[in-house]
Amino acid sequence: MLILARDRVAQRDIKGAVNLASQIPQSSPVYKDAQAAIDRWQAEYRRGEAIYAKILEALKKRAWESASQQMAQLALVNDPGWQERLGEVRERSNQEKKAWKFLQDARNFAKANPPAQLGQAIAMTDGIDRNTFIWTLQANQEVLRWRNTIIGLAIAQFDQQNIPAAVALVNSIPTSVQLTTANQDLIRLVRAREIETVDNYRAPGLERIVPLIMATQMVKQIDAQSPFANRAKTLIPRLEQKVQDLTQLNLASSVANLQQIPMLHFAIAQASTISPKRPGRLHAQTLVAQWQKELESMQDRPLLDRAKQVAKSGSLGNLKSAVAMATLVKPKRSLRIEAQTDIANWSNQIQIIEDRPILNNARAIASAGQLGRAIEVAGSIRPGRALYAEAQGLIGEWVYQIQIAEDRSILAQANRLASQGYLTRAIDVASGIGSGRPLFGEARGAIAQWAAERAAIWRQREEESQSVPSDEDPEQSSGFESPIPDPTPPASEPTPP
Repeated sequence: MLILARDRVAQRDIKGAVNLASQIPQSSPVYKDAQAAIDRWQAEYRRGEAIYAKILEALKKRAWESASQQMAQLALVNDPGWQERLGEVRERSNQEKKAWKFLQDARNFAKANPPAQLGQAIAMTDGIDRNTFIWTLQANQEVLRWRNTIIGLAIAQFDQQNIPAAVALVNSIPTSVQLTTANQDLIRLVRAREIETVDNYRAPGLERIVPLIMATQMVKQIDAQSPFANRAKTLIPRLEQKVQDLTQLNLASSVANLQQIPMLHFAIAQASTISPKRPGRLHAQTLVAQWQKELESMQDRPLLDRAKQVAKSGSLGNLKSAVAMATLVKPKRSLRIEAQTDIANWSNQIQIIEDRPILNNARAIASAGQLGRAIEVAGSIRPGRALYAEAQGLIGEWVYQIQIAEDRSILAQANRLASQGYLTRAIDVASGIGSGRPLFGEARGAIAQWAAERAAIWRQREEESQSVPSDEDPEQSSGFESPIPDPTPPASEPTPP
């Protein structure tokens, strides 16, 4: 029996070993050995229990060094059970250290970032073993505190009608976080409001109606005792009205898709019955505006197509008829811009047909050398006409030719005067060519040259006057014209203008 009891000890069954050893009677020669074994087994087990308790206490306080020392003591306990559990104790210590590192990182992140990002801090605690002291004594409370902060921020954003911000906040709470019933009610409200505020008018009707129905049922799950009950009571009628409006507009859209004038009238009438205070009013107005454009297009398209067909011939009469027909498309109609574009194009063609003979006549007159008359004829094409720019270009060319002819004679007269030594008179004549004239640059160049020559003559006269006797006439001795005034030009030289 004692051998069997020892086997039980090896199997970590101290209680079973004690029970077997206790059955050995006092009369047995191994009774004392059995009692001593029982005392030894129980003492070692209790010693291991005491050390284990100290290890747990050290881990609770994050006294890692003390816990390591106690684990070393536990390794000396002569008990198979505690020896086998030693690896488990060491793993528990490692888990506590890892948990503390996760919690520290989460706390540092929470301190360094705005409260709206506390969800990320919570997510950083997901790596913490839920059986550790760090979680049960510290991290869990920290996570709940952060959760409550996020919930408070979400409530504030919800009440301020900032639904995207409220959605972002509740979505930032990891799924691992424990939520209260009130928390779940807030999330239902936020998600329902998110669905309500979606205005994807282009989506098919059923794709918008079904989420609204689901949102309505979700909000109806909020209990009357919930702190969000009043908000739910306000939201439910709006959701139901929106479902009704969307159902009506979905029917109207199906009818309008037939693309027939009577059906469009019916669809517009149906959508127009949604009153201004209904949640679907804006959507209804958008659809009515769209269908009104389609209706106007269907009504005006035959007229505009007929005008385009008439204008294809390009004749003056047909172009004017096309303009008259396109003018029947009234302002604010959907095809008005297209009609005005066509009218502008056809009017341009009409003006070209009307003004081209005038311009051709002006060219013929100019070819005959009557540039002034050609300018007068081309000038009859008024601003805004299709050929006005072309006419102005020709007028500019003819004016240029006239100015060259006028200024060339002036410059020739000035050159003759200069060649005869009348430099001052030559400068005066060439100065009559004003800026902006074609030969202005050439005239200024000649003037500069004559001025330089005149200055040289004056300097030479001054030098000669200083070298001859005072009673000698410097002008007679030099043979050059007097600088001021200039000698009178020959009688045969015409006076310049």
